[in-house]
Amino acid sequence: MLLPIACFRYTSVPVASPPAPGHHVRMELTPAGVTRLSETLGNDIPHSGHGIEGDLVHADAGQLLVGVRVWSTGAGAANQLEQRIAIPVQDVANLQVKTVDRQRTAFVAVGVGAVLVTVVAHYIRGTFGGTTTGTVTSGPPE
Repeated sequence: MLLPIACFRYTSVPVASPPAPGHHVRMELTPAGVTRLSETLGNDIPHSGHGIEGDLVHADAGQLLVGVRVWSTGAGAANQLEQRIAIPVQDVANLQVKTVDRQRTAFVAVGVGAVLVTVVAHYIRGTFGGTTTGTVTSGPPE
């Protein structure tokens, strides 16, 4: 549930030394890069402001090839397609790679573990802070 949200973060890396292909990346484009991308592709590529994200397919000294998910509004999320976009390196103002955040992952794992231990203890003991065995009285209360 919360593990995919809590366990990852984006870390900036130099554009000159991008991560290996297959990593999920997020790029902030220069104003010239945004203009070039809009002129070439129009509004078919989902991007927010000056950013675009996708899976890095290939990188060399001149460009980054990124697989970006696109879909038809009527088709739904199940019919997503990938379009590969070549972004010139000079159009990238900031490059970030999605990485595992070990500290958040540990906090989430400890929290989930504590909840599970509490639930199991509740079912084993019957109630919280008390006992399930009562005193047996043989007659009416006095």
